[in-house]
Amino acid sequence: MPACAQAKGTAMFTVSTATSSWNARIIYATLFMLPVAGISVRHWLSGSFLVLTLLSLPQLFRKHGELAKEERVFLAICAAFFAVFIVSALINEWTQLQTRYLGKEIRFLLIIPVYLMLRHYPDAGRWLLRGAIVGAFVMLAQALLDIYVLRLPRAEGAYSPNLLGPVAVLVAFWVLTAWTIERQRIWHALIPFSFVAALAAATLSGSRGAYLAIVAVGVVWIAMRFQGRQLVLAGVAAIAIMVSVFSMSDTVAKRTVSAVAELRAYMRTDDPRALEGRFNVAAGRLGPVSTRLEMWRVSTLLFRDDPVWGIGRGNYVNRVGAYVERGLVHPEVAEHSHPHNAYLELLVSKGVVGLVVFAALLFYPLAYFVRTSRFSPDTAMLGVVHLTGFAVLSLTDASPFIKGNFISIFLLCLAVFFAWHVRRVHQG
Repeated sequence: MPACAQAKGTAMFTVSTATSSWNARIIYATLFMLPVAGISVRHWLSGSFLVLTLLSLPQLFRKHGELAKEERVFLAICAAFFAVFIVSALINEWTQLQTRYLGKEIRFLLIIPVYLMLRHYPDAGRWLLRGAIVGAFVMLAQALLDIYVLRLPRAEGAYSPNLLGPVAVLVAFWVLTAWTIERQRIWHALIPFSFVAALAAATLSGSRGAYLAIVAVGVVWIAMRFQGRQLVLAGVAAIAIMVSVFSMSDTVAKRTVSAVAELRAYMRTDDPRALEGRFNVAAGRLGPVSTRLEMWRVSTLLFRDDPVWGIGRGNYVNRVGAYVERGLVHPEVAEHSHPHNAYLELLVSKGVVGLVVFAALLFYPLAYFVRTSRFSPDTAMLGVVHLTGFAVLSLTDASPFIKGNFISIFLLCLAVFFAWHVRRVHQG
């Protein structure tokens, strides 16, 4: 990096040296506990977001030094995401439903003061990663408790397999990346075991979205980490591990085979009602894959009728009834509150404008991490893993961007990784 850029970068960041202050201790402890307790204790993730928000509000009245261009753009995108929600809701007549969702959507605005605070705490990322190292073991313990003690069919944690599984995947690859970051011997020694524990927890969740994320994030991680012959060897090893997991885990094998079979059946039929009662569901019901595909189909109809600003957040369930009555889609689509795909959810609820802002939220920081990875490969990898994971998880579920717990994980961890990487890039 040119010397002038380094000099400018040094001036832009005022790093807190009072790392033993109560503020620092609370911030680091909150980030450490985020992956440790977030999956097992209800409201922990939202509570952590609230704690950090309250601590950060005074930051709005303090000088922060000059923000880098990429920081200004990132924060502007977050503000725009919230603004689109407001505009779309007002255009479609604000109701109590939108008031209920306001508490979740406002996090995209509140992350601005949180980011301004976190950028002054240089060890925020390290304590988050250390929490992930411990959290992986907690997630595995939770998964084993759910299945072998509580006799649940899948590991759920405090909420759902569709939260536990995806978060475990993210934690696994954060921990793997921490191998080249963490210098303290005790933490470093735990990393291999923590990585395996997180992958095991994801496997026991039975979340198909988590399985897809393991493959996608794993491919990206390997492609960024290795070159030449090492890349080939790492790819072969990854394939061998996936084949082994598939062959040894009944949960993975059964749910993968079932999903593929149902997808094929849906693609071959002209009338989804022919699939009722198949794939381990009651008579008159569609299987999970068929239901998703029907919801995706009705989403295209909803978008066609309201393409620019969408139908408003939360109005999906109120609008699909008309399409069911006309016989255009299976009645089961009306039993869900969103189309189980974040891209389609944003397109339906906030229109093209919402989808464009959503794409910017995901892919602007992702492009920055990739473009500047040569200056700080490790922090770039954390950002790429985080964003790739959420981009892939959003293909099969809308929860990552409509549920408060998922939103908290996405925004807080992205803020930590982005601030860490920007600091490294500008300070050399």
